[in-house]
Amino acid sequence: MSASRSSFFNSILYDLKILNLISCHQLILLVNTQNIQDSFDCHRAMPEVSLSEYVRCRKIELGEWVMTRRRIYLDKCFWICLRDTRIGRINDPVAHKLLDGFLRGVCQDRLICPISDVLFLELLKQTDLQTRLATAELIDELSRGVTLIPHQERVAAEITHFLYAQSGYTVHDLELLTWSKVSYILGIQ
Repeated sequence: MSASRSSFFNSILYDLKILNLISCHQLILLVNTQNIQDSFDCHRAMPEVSLSEYVRCRKIELGEWVMTRRRIYLDKCFWICLRDTRIGRINDPVAHKLLDGFLRGVCQDRLICPISDVLFLELLKQTDLQTRLATAELIDELSRGVTLIPHQERVAAEITHFLYAQSGYTVHDLELLTWSKVSYILGIQ
């Protein structure tokens, strides 16, 4: 299990909790109350920043971070192949070389393998819990918890971006606005 549990892994653990596979006590231990307190203190210190402005700034910050890396989009079959290579089900030198290259590229901040809402939902359909967790851990590591915003939000962002740009407003590069963290993969409610 990786040392840092990002939002993707936490989402999977939440789903496992729904399935009653981990106890409430174990779930509570995952929450770092100091981080929550620090976040509240930070927001209280900046009352002039609205929630929408804060979210917009964070989206742009994430977009800028993502855009400094080469983005490689893997489909479900590739994720399964890489997972099976990692857990020893596949002993293919080419698959090992590919996995090592992805891991090295992510560690060196040269690339990232973001996921989509569709891939996330496909992961939840895996019934074998051991391979499901192994897939989740690999996705967490290679995606760094980054996902494309859901399809409907991408369409809305493209339309809004076009309308604002055509109306003479200064707009950010659309590519900066298409990223989110996995905890929001099904949309911000």
